[in-house]
Amino acid sequence: MSSELMVGSKILSIVLIVSGLLLAIWAAVTFRSFHTTSHPYAEASCLVTGGPYRHTRNPMYLSLLMCLLALSLWLQSLFALPFSFVFVLVINRYNIVPEEQYLERRFGKAFSDYCTKTRRWL
Repeated sequence: MSSELMVGSKILSIVLIVSGLLLAIWAAVTFRSFHTTSHPYAEASCLVTGGPYRHTRNPMYLSLLMCLLALSLWLQSLFALPFSFVFVLVINRYNIVPEEQYLERRFGKAFSDYCTKTRRWL
């Protein structure tokens, strides 16, 4: 691999990881500003639709995915890349779907309306 390509992949990985960390911080601060928990298994006091939640229903999971992709780029490993896709499949099935079922029960139409306007990932 050329040195320019290696440097480019390192720079892109740094941009991805910094962006992912900033997104996670923004999401956590948004939860705090709405005075509700960010813990996925605790009872939510309100439906958070502001901040990064205007653009994605799962900015914290998205930030983790960005960090996994950054790691794959940093390592320049095609072997590491499938772990990002496995992460999405596992998180969707075991975290996001149950969380969305809970939010649907808790907030009803407000959550349904939010889902029609805001994508799960991007």
